[in-house]
Amino acid sequence: MGLLAALVAFAVWDLVRRNPQLLQRGARPRRPGPRPVPNPSGAPGKVLAFERSPHDVLGVPEDAPRAEIDAAYARLKAEWAPDRLGGMSDELRALAQRRSAELERAYRSLTERD
Repeated sequence: MGLLAALVAFAVWDLVRRNPQLLQRGARPRRPGPRPVPNPSGAPGKVLAFERSPHDVLGVPEDAPRAEIDAAYARLKAEWAPDRLGGMSDELRALAQRRSAELERAYRSLTERD
C-alpha cells in the first residue's frame, strides 16, 4: 500500500510541477484550442469556402418530403431576412444577405428536381 501511495503522490507532484496554474484557487486547466489549418494555396489571408449540401443548408434530412423542405425554407428565410436587420451593423446585414442567397440556391436546387 505504501508503494501505491508514493506513486500517486509522485504523479500529483509531477502534474502540479508541469501545470503551476493548478495551484491557483478556482483556476481550471486550459484546454488547447483548435489548431489553425494551414492554407494550402500559400496566399496569406485567403479564405477557403466550402460548399454545403442543400439538405445541410436547410437542415432537412435527405429523404425529406416537399412540404418539410418548404416549411424549413420559409422558417429560415424569415429568420435571415436582411430587411429585418435594418438597424444592425453592415457586417451583420451582409451576412444575412449571403445566408439568404445560400438558402435560395439550396431551395432552388432541391425543388427543381421535383
